[in-house]
Amino acid sequence: MMIGIVFIPNIKAKINGLFQTEDGLKTEDQTIEYVLMVKADSLSSYVAVTFDGETDENGMYYSAGYSENVNILDYQGSVFSYGENDQTYFDGSVVPLFENAEIKTTVSGDVVSAYTKVQNDEADVLFVPVSYGSLLGDMVIIDVLEVRKKAEEISDSSSQIEETKEMLSYDLSINNPLVIFIAGSDTRGYALTTYARTDVDIVLVMNPRMYKILMVSIPRDSYILNPYLGYSKDKLTHMAVYGMNNALNALFNWLDVGVNQYLLVNFRTFQTIIDTVGGITVNNPYAFSSSFTENYYAKGNIILSGYSALYYVRERYNLPDGDFGRNMHEALVLEALINKLTRNTSFSTYYSLLNALQGSFLTNLTTDYINDLMELQTDQMPSWTIEKYAIKGSTGPAYTASIPYATSSCVFPYEEQVEEVKALMKQYMTDGY
Repeated sequence: MMIGIVFIPNIKAKINGLFQTEDGLKTEDQTIEYVLMVKADSLSSYVAVTFDGETDENGMYYSAGYSENVNILDYQGSVFSYGENDQTYFDGSVVPLFENAEIKTTVSGDVVSAYTKVQNDEADVLFVPVSYGSLLGDMVIIDVLEVRKKAEEISDSSSQIEETKEMLSYDLSINNPLVIFIAGSDTRGYALTTYARTDVDIVLVMNPRMYKILMVSIPRDSYILNPYLGYSKDKLTHMAVYGMNNALNALFNWLDVGVNQYLLVNFRTFQTIIDTVGGITVNNPYAFSSSFTENYYAKGNIILSGYSALYYVRERYNLPDGDFGRNMHEALVLEALINKLTRNTSFSTYYSLLNALQGSFLTNLTTDYINDLMELQTDQMPSWTIEKYAIKGSTGPAYTASIPYATSSCVFPYEEQVEEVKALMKQYMTDGY
């Protein structure tokens, strides 16, 4: 026990260092990148790139046009369009580019309306956060700007969302069940932000009395209601573009269970965690080769490093069931990681992991909760039972609230599976209570 007495205070101090306030990392100032975009047919040439600047010949990641041959000053006489929530950031980042000369602008109530004005030739240049830019495949980026959002500005302005959030409030305690949205953002070239698409979408229910975990994998293209856009139908991956609170409320409205907490990581963080714990072992259901690397994944138990696990969960093209297979791989990797962290993991491994995680994830879990969870695991060393459930559905084109001008590929979840998940989640939240 002496090693525990020595290490636990150090681990607590390290955890406290991960958070800026009692409410978690979500209250930090964030650097948000904005893009200036024009219609693709207004430029003679541009290149298709991913949002971290890498060409994407395989089409794995959403690509948009980008032009390096445009001088932003050439647009001084043009009309700039943006949403009313972005007024301050436009004034602070775009106006100085023109040395405070008068600029023609048109302000809309939301980003979709601002985009529509450009499409209808009522404006020439669209100013939006980079996360929205990833939705606009028929636009071309002509400049990328950074703005600093203060902690108090990082909140959803919709009153309906704030009311729902209040309704969902509950006592976050290690003695109560935890329902948390684990979101993976493939923002490889940008800092994490709570305003971005989610490429991995998992709802996890943890019952600390029965030592069991329910892991629900949800297709990122699931067609559900978007609270921020008037509860119109949209893809799940778009929900957090309007703020993480919007994603949590969308899940609540859909699953009838309060999803109050979130943990947001990008794929680079994911890779770091796996490398820090010395790799993981997954039982791969079928053999396949990566579309992006020379990695080959044999059927059966395989050991994955952070790098090989990264491309294991990114693959969809060489899988028999495409995106649904990728969802399964994400759950397999998360299960393997939880098993690795809860079975025979030393204090030094936890300490190394906390060092590696510094500043590389966003969550609204509190420091007290993380401390209590660590103590539960290190004091009692419980063996957790993990149950996985993957929601599936039919696929097809549909108009979405975020991209109303064209159809997008969507997943229409099987209603009987959604109802089964609702029942399972409620069972996990009440068993032993």
